[in-house]
Amino acid sequence: ETLEGSDRARQELVATGDLRAIGPLITAFESQDAGVREAAVRALQASRRREAVGPLIDRPRQGPPPVRVAAARVLGALPHDGRAIGPLVEALASPDQQVRKTVAWALGELGDQRAVEPLVRTLGDQDSIVRRQAADALAKLQEPVGRLISDLLEGSEQALKDLAASRDPRSIAPLVAAIQSPQTG
Repeated sequence: ETLEGSDRARQELVATGDLRAIGPLITAFESQDAGVREAAVRALQASRRREAVGPLIDRPRQGPPPVRVAAARVLGALPHDGRAIGPLVEALASPDQQVRKTVAWALGELGDQRAVEPLVRTLGDQDSIVRRQAADALAKLQEPVGRLISDLLEGSEQALKDLAASRDPRSIAPLVAAIQSPQTG
């Protein structure tokens, strides 16, 4: 069977709307083949089935990084389910940059205010891509500090001044990062 054929089969399986499709798609996350994992992610995202959340809950915080990233992508694309927030927040501590970045994105997509403080802490991440994704997620959550930090990461001098003037203690980590970054400081 070709990868293209199996991708089509997964899409058809999802199109049936049968809940039995979720298990095999989640099992496909374990594949060594990135194409198979990607097809499973796309199929589960397209399904928009809340029933996929339960089996995916623990995936962002355990297993190999590609599986964790795939699970976070799906959880961020499914209808909001509060059960996903805690495990995603825990996954922000992953040693893998791609996992942290994808989890920050997923938390922004879910729109749950419980993600604000963990995302603010992530603004101090050692990786600039992760910091940027956390700032974007905070902006998506309508968090004023997030919008300012997002602008700061774009190089806005006014955002730097506004962030410092806000006297928000959450601005310390991004301001320190801005000082240390060759792009902004």
